[in-house]
Amino acid sequence: MPLPSFIVLGAVKAGTTSLYNYLGQHPDIQMSSSNWPRYFHVAEGAPDFDDFAARFGNDLRDESEARFHMMCPPSVPRDIDDYESMWPDDDSGLVMGEVSPTYLHDADVCKRIAERIPHARMIAVLRNPVDRAYSHFVMDRRRGWETILDFDDALAAEPNEVEEFWWGRGQYVRHGRYANSIRQYQEAFAGDQLKIMFYDDLIADSDAYMSEMLEFIGVDAEFRVDTSTRHHKGLVKNQSLKSRLLYAQFPGKQFLKRHLPSATREKIQGSIQDVTHDAPAPMSSATRNHLVDLFREDVLALQSLVDRDLSHWLHVNGN
Repeated sequence: MPLPSFIVLGAVKAGTTSLYNYLGQHPDIQMSSSNWPRYFHVAEGAPDFDDFAARFGNDLRDESEARFHMMCPPSVPRDIDDYESMWPDDDSGLVMGEVSPTYLHDADVCKRIAERIPHARMIAVLRNPVDRAYSHFVMDRRRGWETILDFDDALAAEPNEVEEFWWGRGQYVRHGRYANSIRQYQEAFAGDQLKIMFYDDLIADSDAYMSEMLEFIGVDAEFRVDTSTRHHKGLVKNQSLKSRLLYAQFPGKQFLKRHLPSATREKIQGSIQDVTHDAPAPMSSATRNHLVDLFREDVLALQSLVDRDLSHWLHVNGN
């Protein structure tokens, strides 16, 4: 039965949905039937919420359990057979892959992947953690996952002391601290199995970026991927009448969602978002400076791990 030979691990809001669609264009690659499979989060069952409460208190218990079941609904494959069914069961010779951007921040996932598919290639895509945090907040507000309206208030409410709480509400700071996660994957996989890439490079030269990724995966790197479409753009829902009408429920909507090809659904969703969503307000300079201070130690540790100058991530007030 098929299992992926490469996995894009994250980070969240680092272009991973676009990468799922871009990689799926390659004639030698077969991506999982849906984006964000999440199998390795749940391969050994749900977290022990009693243990979670015992270690961190009961305040987060109810939110933790409810949020986990929202993030990992019954549609997420729970056993290996369901996971393998996300790829064709044939001898096509295609390279199988998946994208689950939350894998990067679940320590158990790294161990499970290393045990189940130890020779697979891992790809981590990292984004400036300050910009990533705000983009994550905008996404959660758009999806209704974040009830706090103000970004600064949401940052203050984030329970930063619970590092392994990957599924919890408010991952804006925690999911931008990359160093420990990268170190874990470096220890678990050989150097030629782990590729660290950067969202900045995707934006600067998407053709070169995709060629580099395809070469690492082991397929024809000369194939030109159409990167003209950006998926899951950072927008916030407006409350116009047109917006409410387009998002209204109607008979047959769920049937269409289940049976339309994913590429068609993406195009329809993109067209609706262009009409019903607005660009978010820019982050304030004070908030950016605060986040730079929060991320400084982690960024300095990360640049040593990946041997790349990331000092531009620590610029404040545009300097």
